[in-house]
Amino acid sequence: MNGHGGECENALDKEAAIVPASRAARSHLKRKRRGTDIAVTRRSAGRAAGRAARRLVNQ
Repeated sequence: MNGHGGECENALDKEAAIVPASRAARSHLKRKRRGTDIAVTRRSAGRAAGRAARRLVNQ
């Protein structure tokens, strides 16, 4: 993980990581409805995508 999540280029299967990332982003947006948090949400969504991809690889 490089500093600020965002890019998970080390994920072998990006397509498999997209769905959990979008789900995390949606729940995050639901939790805080303010427009200023969208950038933070996108960054944490990227971090969640990297985590999910790593979990898939480690299985």
